Amino acid sequence: MTAQIEVTPGDQVKRLKDLEAENARLRRAVSDLTLEKLILKDAASGNF
Repeated sequence: MTAQIEVTPGDQVKRLKDLEAENARLRRAVSDLTLEKLILKDAASGNF
């Protein structure tokens, strides 16, 4: 027997909002790391 899990529209909305929040957090992290990388690259090449 397989158990079926019912997914309600409310569950889907909550999951979507959670994923959107995580996506925003990860985008900020990538942005911060990209900026840090550019700053370090400029500093290493003497452009400061």
